[in-house]
Amino acid sequence: MNKADRIKQVNTFIRVMADNGRRFFYSKKFDRYGHFFLGFDGHLRWRDEYTNKAIYLTGMNNWHKGFTNGGTLQSIVKMFTDYIRKGKPVNLNYFRNFKDWRGDVWGYGEAMTPVTEAAQAAFGNPANSPLSPVEGET
Repeated sequence: MNKADRIKQVNTFIRVMADNGRRFFYSKKFDRYGHFFLGFDGHLRWRDEYTNKAIYLTGMNNWHKGFTNGGTLQSIVKMFTDYIRKGKPVNLNYFRNFKDWRGDVWGYGEAMTPVTEAAQAAFGNPANSPLSPVEGET
């Protein structure tokens, strides 16, 4: 899979996240989704759903200027950046519903199910890479 394919794959998954639960990466005010794209120079960028700014993702120290989401979503964008650029595996545990273990940390409730399933379908290999068990979870 090449970079353009991985961008499409990630953006499709982001839509699932944005269309469920708390609708992270979606701005109701502007009816706009955050997404990855390649700039005219071929560099990976994130289009913020609220500011509509194109955020240059190289040199990850200051890229968050213009990023309107919190630290957890910033970590997810960084993880997807590594996946798109290098094919580094996506940590599926970000997209689990921990309601039985820690409480509903995402605040999605039952709406987390389609997000978890979409993450597994997009980034997991059911044969050898299921959602990792979490220590202490039975």
